[in-house]
Amino acid sequence: MKKKICLMGGLVGLSNSYIKDCYAMVKLSGGQSSGGFIGCNYGEIYNSWCQTDSKRGKIMAGFAAKNEGIMEHIFYIDDRKKKKKEFADSELALDSESIQNLPWDYERTWNRDEVPRRFKEDAFHIESGAADEWIEIDSIEGFTAFADGVNRGNRQYQYAACRLTADLDFQGKKLIPIGEDDALPFKGIFDGGNHSITNFKIKGKRKYGGLFGCLKDAKIVNLTVDGMIQGAEYSGGIAGMMEGGIISCCGSAIRIEAKKYAGGLVGKNRDGILIKNYAVGLIHEHKRPWFLLLFLIPLLLLLLKLG
Repeated sequence: MKKKICLMGGLVGLSNSYIKDCYAMVKLSGGQSSGGFIGCNYGEIYNSWCQTDSKRGKIMAGFAAKNEGIMEHIFYIDDRKKKKKEFADSELALDSESIQNLPWDYERTWNRDEVPRRFKEDAFHIESGAADEWIEIDSIEGFTAFADGVNRGNRQYQYAACRLTADLDFQGKKLIPIGEDDALPFKGIFDGGNHSITNFKIKGKRKYGGLFGCLKDAKIVNLTVDGMIQGAEYSGGIAGMMEGGIISCCGSAIRIEAKKYAGGLVGKNRDGILIKNYAVGLIHEHKRPWFLLLFLIPLLLLLLKLG
């Protein structure tokens, strides 16, 4: 039987690339490896922190459950009320005095007077860059049409420069991820314009779950999301899978039922760049409901009786 993998991280499940100036405040429950910031790091992480309430994981860590890369100027806050099991990376927990001495960028990114550090409001924005033509989205209907265009393989949408011009509230309705298939990922620019996409649900068995299912060399900036994801192997508030490209000045308030790779912002990051992002919420491992076995017991007894 193939061994089950479930990697969970407050910001990213697994990354082999570059992360800087990010933070996560996500509760984690279960998983093969769970870290308050990242499940497994094979890349580089700088100037980042997390506050975690991880529990019931096989490998539980305050910041990174597994690290085979570089991590500098990072810390975590252990916020568990009951500390029955010590975190695997307990040496990375810092007190407020130690945090003050970390050489972070207080001129352009972080507030010096806050512990833990938070972004300066006027710094949480990045220019998306120039484009010959912009697709502007100001409604759920417009968003759905755009997602459908990408998922049908229409190159006009797949490589588009898109700008969100209004907040979108899905009011609990289902959302189909943009680039739901890795054969048809989103490869363009999506500038949230400091707007938000909220109250969406992504449910059902699928490979990629997130506002964007799969990104490839895309640029996602100035966007916040708030939603719920169930049933996806790769899950993240902004993207289930990221290959190359950049995500910057984005935030995610997410509730995820994790199956394979799950992160508050990105499920799996391969060669992508994450700068000035945050994630808050809850991630818990997908479990088959044990109480269903109660209904099978009488049937098994009957079969045994019948020979």
